[in-house]
Amino acid sequence: MINEQKMISVIVPVYNVENCVYDSVKSIMNQTYKNLEIILVDDGSTDNSGRVCDYLEGIDERITVIHQINKGLAAARNTGIKNANGEYVGFVDSDDKIDCKMFERLVNLITKNNVDLAICGFKKIYDIKAKNKTNYSENYTILNKKGLLDEIIINLNNAAWNKLYKTSIVKKVNFPIGIIHGEDLLFLIDYTKYCKSAVLIDDELYFYFQRQGSITKTGYTTKSIDEVKVKDILKTKVEKEYPEYISIANLYCFRSRMNLIRKIYLSKKEESENIELNKLTKFIFDNYSNIKNKLTVKEKMEIFIYKYMRFIYRYLIEVQRRIHEVVKRKR
Repeated sequence: MINEQKMISVIVPVYNVENCVYDSVKSIMNQTYKNLEIILVDDGSTDNSGRVCDYLEGIDERITVIHQINKGLAAARNTGIKNANGEYVGFVDSDDKIDCKMFERLVNLITKNNVDLAICGFKKIYDIKAKNKTNYSENYTILNKKGLLDEIIINLNNAAWNKLYKTSIVKKVNFPIGIIHGEDLLFLIDYTKYCKSAVLIDDELYFYFQRQGSITKTGYTTKSIDEVKVKDILKTKVEKEYPEYISIANLYCFRSRMNLIRKIYLSKKEESENIELNKLTKFIFDNYSNIKNKLTVKEKMEIFIYKYMRFIYRYLIEVQRRIHEVVKRKR
């Protein structure tokens, strides 16, 4: 039974997605759970996204549009949080869609079990206009504090968007400004400080749209270093608040640097990014002996080849780059 008394604030950050935002917001408008406040934060879009938002506001009284200068995804979400009036908060990215029963299922689970967070599964989609069918199940799992931390830190269920939060807790935390890769993880770690328990269902109720890949997306950019920064911040938080997870945090710090080395070579920027590459390489070699027992065989082989057969490493990265380009053309 739908609990109509408890309003959900759905926060949608919008930036230059004129071809997606209408379908995304319509999937929220069509929820079986009707007591929604839909907050569209137009983060300084330079295309027609803002106009689409204004049109949607005109056809559904539950929609509020906030226009602001471009500040980034984290700041847009924080603006939404500041203006949220519901008892619960959900996040939907403006190029994604959700199942028509997502918020009905999550709000019923969070109230029925008196928990602080509800989590559902998600499905990757490649066509924003495609109809998606969900198989519903009555099964769910109650997570205590440790189970929730395991889900976020170990299982890496750390996206902001496939979850329903209590507004009273969300307003105590914010998304970190200035980070565009990994801000969800830091937000969830901070949110979890105030949680006693959560509920988890496997139903794929969130549809995560995958744009066609590009070498600029998978390769090295000036913001790629955020991956390393986030994992270092995570390690600091874990050391202070959850020391039992320090070994996994150290592993993530190591892997984030290997990922960055891979991206630099994938983008053919090993010369222009030589200083950064040397710093990353030194960290890998200095810390390998302490972390090797947690690495996969594939990771150990990659590090061995990188250290002793750099020309083969370059060749394998080039093969990976070409395969990626072929896959991109076929989609």
